[in-house]
Amino acid sequence: MEENVYQKMQRKMLALTLLASLAPLLILGMALYSQFEHTGRDMTREQLRYRAQALAKAVDLFLEDRTAILDVMADTHSFEQMVQEENLMRIFEVMNNRAGAFVDLGIIDSKGDHLAYVGPYDLQRRNYLEQPWFNEVLVKGRYKSDVYMGFRQQPHFIIAVRRYENNRAWILRATIDPISFEEILQQAQVGNTGDAYILNRDSIYQTRPRFEGVVLGNSAISPEQFGSGVTLVSMTDPNGDERLYAGSWLSGNKWLLVINQKPMALMSSLLALRQTEILIITLGFLAILGTTIFSTRLAINQFKRTDQEMTELHAQMVQSGKLAGLGKMAAGVAHEINNPLAIIQQLTGWMEDLMDDLDC
Repeated sequence: MEENVYQKMQRKMLALTLLASLAPLLILGMALYSQFEHTGRDMTREQLRYRAQALAKAVDLFLEDRTAILDVMADTHSFEQMVQEENLMRIFEVMNNRAGAFVDLGIIDSKGDHLAYVGPYDLQRRNYLEQPWFNEVLVKGRYKSDVYMGFRQQPHFIIAVRRYENNRAWILRATIDPISFEEILQQAQVGNTGDAYILNRDSIYQTRPRFEGVVLGNSAISPEQFGSGVTLVSMTDPNGDERLYAGSWLSGNKWLLVINQKPMALMSSLLALRQTEILIITLGFLAILGTTIFSTRLAINQFKRTDQEMTELHAQMVQSGKLAGLGKMAAGVAHEINNPLAIIQQLTGWMEDLMDDLDC
């Protein structure tokens, strides 16, 4: 019976102590866990936003530099100089020494005829009058085309500038090396899940994505959902994994730079810290549990010893009470016996006196 009482007492003490000790720890752990999750997602989004913004500036700078070089060459050389292929070759070498990433260089007149060409393809005497970019250059003066196949039947894009000389328009056109261009984007392909590519307004890949899709292939991303500045969008990839997409329109709003990444890949350091937090809280939980069980059992054992000592003391007191009562009873009995004996003794004395008187 007493053992059941102690067991109930031990369970109650354990429950109350653990509740008072672990509740704050669990609340703190949950708060930290939630904070890690929230902070990790915020950091991931900001990191992706920063990378998209920085990469967009780098791509714009790359294209602006090449366009500026074309402008300078067209401004500093006459049409007659340009159509001489030895001069065009020298200009081409200077352009690549200054900036690089130029595949070829050509001079095209207002009728679309390719008058002079330096490069690895057989494009001499080609006519570009029907090419979509040709009229764009004539109208706008400077033009960067979308990626297209063209006469060379390979994906490429061109930068072209128009000049007027002696009431005659002519075009200086250069093809940009796609490998050099894509190397800039590869800087943003972080970790095992990061990707970076460029889309046009028709959602056509202008550069090669890292995982799925090909240049000039259709993308599943709608450019309309990306506004000015850097826009972040969360979507699910074909494998069902969450991905964050950061999109930034390049200068001219013709191309959309997209960087995407699995959020968990960017949160690896925070996840490691969160695992450390879970480990610390778990160790704290086990330490509190072990200490509580030990201290509770120690207290219960002390209670048992104290209760046993009190029981023994109570038994001794009861025994002493019994002995005291027995002493009182013996004293009462002796008193009751002593009174008749005293009377008998007194009468015996009287009888002795009477006998003495009779003898006399």
